[in-house]
Amino acid sequence: MGSHAIFCYDREQEAAQVFKSYLQGGLGKDEAVHLLAPNHEVYVGFPRSAGVDIESLEKDRRLGCLLISDCIVDKGRLSSAKAFQTATTLSQGDRELGFKGTRTITLADYPPEYVSPSDLLRYENELG
Repeated sequence: MGSHAIFCYDREQEAAQVFKSYLQGGLGKDEAVHLLAPNHEVYVGFPRSAGVDIESLEKDRRLGCLLISDCIVDKGRLSSAKAFQTATTLSQGDRELGFKGTRTITLADYPPEYVSPSDLLRYENELG
């Protein structure tokens, strides 16, 4: 599946700058980038807080949104198996579009009833 990591930030602005750098790195390597967000408003607002124009990137399908409620939450909890399946499907779809790879960044500021540290560790184990 490739490289993956978990980073924690105290302020949203720090995370937004990391997102911008992560996005620029993906664009430079002809990779699609997906932002996993709790809702569409966060998906739109978060990149803009980093000074990223999402409209042109969406048009070229270089940036996309995934909603946690639609993709990886199962019965109110993170399903590591479903998250892994979603990541695999995204990667395959991006390659079919001609991208060399896929980058996904998750805004994991979710209440503990959705995601726990053990949930994240299970997901990391699924990724290998």
